[in-house]
This record gives sequence, structure tokens and C-alpha cells, in this order.
Amino acid sequence: MATMSILGLYHWDNTIFNGMILPASIDRDVLVDNILMECAELEILYPNPDFMKEAIGRWSLKRLHAWTRLETVLYEEYDPFINIKRDEVRTITQNRNLTGTVKTNAYDDGTGIQRDQTTDTGTVTTTENFHVEGDSAITDAQDVARKEYELRINYDLYNTIIEEFKSRFCIMVY
Repeated sequence: MATMSILGLYHWDNTIFNGMILPASIDRDVLVDNILMECAELEILYPNPDFMKEAIGRWSLKRLHAWTRLETVLYEEYDPFINIKRDEVRTITQNRNLTGTVKTNAYDDGTGIQRDQTTDTGTVTTTENFHVEGDSAITDAQDVARKEYELRINYDLYNTIIEEFKSRFCIMVY
């Protein structure tokens, strides 16, 4: 029984990937070359190049949102040592209604003479801005580096798309 691989189909029609929609960070040529290498020996589900081209385009359109979200998670710049970052604004309002009398002693004879009466009324509003940034846990540099390395090894956008392609379009029976 004759079988067709993605590599054979691509040699027949090298435009089968032209309708594939990808996140901005993905280089189409690099991805296609890697799909061809990874799947070269696997039988393809749809051996008709016109249908396969349409199927790849529709499939990629369906997966684009998930890939774009993963792209944001994997490629956004961040400092792995800072896991808390927030800004707070606090407004404190005090209503004041104080009346007081100040007494002073003239000639230090022990008899107080009322000199002045003071009144302090009104509203005092204070606004405070806080910026909080740092590490909410006790971590060491080696642990953070190891986790960052594991993230980059286990979650690669190219490999994710290739594995999804393989699962969707290749017959995985050997």
C-alpha cells in the first residue's frame, strides 16, 4: 500500500503551507522546515495537496489564539526574581471638629490667664501612592535559573506547533 508523507506532498506542491496563519514571532520558513524534518517519515492524513493546503490554513486559524497567548507567556520580557509588582493608591479622609483654649501664665504666679481660643474644623484628605515590587518568597538564584531553564526546554512555541501539526495531520501508526 502506497503512503504519502508531508515531505512528499510538499515536493509535489510547495505551497501547501502558504495559508498557515502564525503568531508574529514565528518564522514560517523555520517552522515549515522543522515540520518537514519531524514528520518526513510519517504518513499524512490528507494526501490531496489542495485539501491539505485548505486544512492547514483552517487548522492554524483555529489554533492562532492559543499560540498567540503562549507566545505572550513565553516571550514577554520580565525579571524572574520579581514576582510581585503592584501600585496602590490610598486616600485617607479625616473630619476634624476640635475646639480648644490655650492658657498661659503671666509672671509665673500660678494663675492662668486665658489668652487665646483655637478652633480646628474641616476635612483633611491625604492621598498616598505606593509602589510595591519584589520577591514574595524566599528564592535563590539557582532555583530561579533552573525553573527558567525548564520553562524554555519544556515550552517552546515551535515545538508546540510541530507536535500539534503531527497530532492533527499525521497518522501515528508505525
